[in-house]
Amino acid sequence: MNTIQNKFKPPKRHSGYFSLNAGLSLVELIVTVAILGILASVAAPNILNWLPNLRLKNAARDVYSTFQKARLLAVKQNVTVRVRFDTTVNPGFYFIDIDNSGTVNQPDEYQMNLSAYGSGVNFGFPAGLVDWNGGAIATSVTFPGGPPRFCTYNSNGTSGAGTIYLVNSQASIVYAITTVTSGAVKMRKYNGILPFHKRNWIE
Repeated sequence: MNTIQNKFKPPKRHSGYFSLNAGLSLVELIVTVAILGILASVAAPNILNWLPNLRLKNAARDVYSTFQKARLLAVKQNVTVRVRFDTTVNPGFYFIDIDNSGTVNQPDEYQMNLSAYGSGVNFGFPAGLVDWNGGAIATSVTFPGGPPRFCTYNSNGTSGAGTIYLVNSQASIVYAITTVTSGAVKMRKYNGILPFHKRNWIE
C-alpha cells in the first residue's frame, strides 16, 4: 500500500512553488546568442558563394528541360520546333517557337529570361576556357542562325547539334548543355579549376 501511495505522491514544494526548471538564465541566453552569431558569421560567406552557383545550376537544368520539351512537342505534334536563343540583350533569353513565327504566340510556347535567376547568370564563359575535347570555345551559343540562334527539332525527334554555355558573375563554374543530331541532350559542368583543361569537365 505504501508503494502505491509513493508512486502518486505529489512533488515537494519549496517556498510555495514546485521545484521545476523555469527556462534559461540571462547568462545562458547570452552565451546561446553568441554561439549562434559565431556560426552565422562562419556560414554566411559559404552561403554567399553557394547561392550564385545554385542559381546557375537551376538555369542550366531549365535549358536542358526546354530541349527535352521541344523534342517531345516536335514528335507529338508532328511539326518542326525551334528553341531560339537571344544573346543581343544582357542577360539573354530563350524561347520555344513551334510555328516559326519568331515570337511566343502558341499555348505550348514559353520564354525563359536569364535575368530571372539573378547572380549574373547569362550566356557566356570565361576567357581561355576549353571544351571537353580540349578545343577553344568561340561563342556561348554555337547553334546556327542569329540573332537569335536556334536549335531545330524535327518531327522524328532528331535535332541540330550545338552547345549553350552558361556562366554567372563569379565566372568560374560553367555549364554546357549540348544537343546531338539524334536529339539527345547532355549537360556538363566545368568545375572551376585553373588552368583550364578538358579533364575538368564533369558529366
